This record gives sequence, C-alpha cells and structure tokens, in this order.
Amino acid sequence: MTRFLALICGTVLLAGCAQRPESVIVEFHRAVEDGQHDKAMSKLSPQLTGMLGEEKLRGVLATQTEEIAACGGIADITTDLNGDKTVQRGMVSITYGGTCEPKTQKVKLVKIDDEWKISADK
Repeated sequence: MTRFLALICGTVLLAGCAQRPESVIVEFHRAVEDGQHDKAMSKLSPQLTGMLGEEKLRGVLATQTEEIAACGGIADITTDLNGDKTVQRGMVSITYGGTCEPKTQKVKLVKIDDEWKISADK
C-alpha cells in the first residue's frame, strides 16, 4: 500500500511539473533579452523557424535584444491564453523598465512532442 501511495504521489508531482504554455512565452522573451538566441529559438515551432529561416531569425532576435536593452530591459510579461491541450491562442503584454511604451501582441502556441512551442498564427 505504501508503494502504491508513493507511486501515485510521484505521478501527481510529475504531472504538476509539466511545462505551461505561459512559461514558454516568458522563457522566450527572457532569452531574447539576455541575448541567448539559441535558447529563444528552441521555444519556436519548426513551422515558424522554417518560414523565417535560421539566418533571418537570428537577425530579428539580435535586433530585438538591442531594442529591449534600449528600453531598459523587460520589467514584466503577462499572458492571456485560451485553448485546449494542443493549441493555445491569446495575447502577451510586455512592459519595460525604461520609458518605452508597453507592447501587446497576439501569440499562438502548439504542443509538439509534449512541449509547447510558439508558432505562427495565420
């Protein structure tokens, strides 16, 4: 009985550790802010990466890193997502530490191989 309870508790704990779509958005933007472009790209769906191409994508991320620094860094990231277990859509709002205006944009996430990835929203 004790082993059974330990197995159930372990399963519940592992399920609670599953990555949430909101955390992928935050991790992506923090990685861009820190100039960790490989890490940021790992949060993107193959569809999005394929559409832009790796070289162009790296250029876009480098530009965003510079823009975030010029805005005093990211102060806060909030999300409002809705969807099911495979697709989430919504809005992400980013506020900056400096004088730049907050930015709000649409976002779509898809679950690929049990991982949430930021994808293109048609």
